[in-house]
Amino acid sequence: MPMTENFRGFLARLREADELVELTQPVDIRHIATLVDQSDKGLLFRNVIGYDMPVVSGIIRSRERAIMSMGATGYAEIEAMLVKGIDRPLPPNRVVQQSGNEVKSRFDRHDITRCKRQIHPQGTQAAKRCASSSRGTSHRNPHRCR
Repeated sequence: MPMTENFRGFLARLREADELVELTQPVDIRHIATLVDQSDKGLLFRNVIGYDMPVVSGIIRSRERAIMSMGATGYAEIEAMLVKGIDRPLPPNRVVQQSGNEVKSRFDRHDITRCKRQIHPQGTQAAKRCASSSRGTSHRNPHRCR
């Protein structure tokens, strides 16, 4: 199969092969890694608490799904694709940058405090201490609270 399908097409093939489970019940983002680790299938979470978009994970964690992701039927076919890519690489597609096409951020750098929901690296209690501390005060957390 040529690599012309998009991500949704790949997910559809996983569904057809019964290699993807779609979960619609609310799931806390902190539980996703554990659920994926316990599953023998790829998981699509439609209702992640605090987020407006679905999350998909574990879609290439098995031999079969990894092979499917390459549009192949076995490792020999993947090896042939890699050899072909190394022997005959695609030429670079050079793009002339035009000043009217630049995308500029409104901020000097990314500001993670603007994220919809944050998970404090040291857990809920540390986040409460951080929120109650005076602004700019540092504590033992390697990530400063702002």
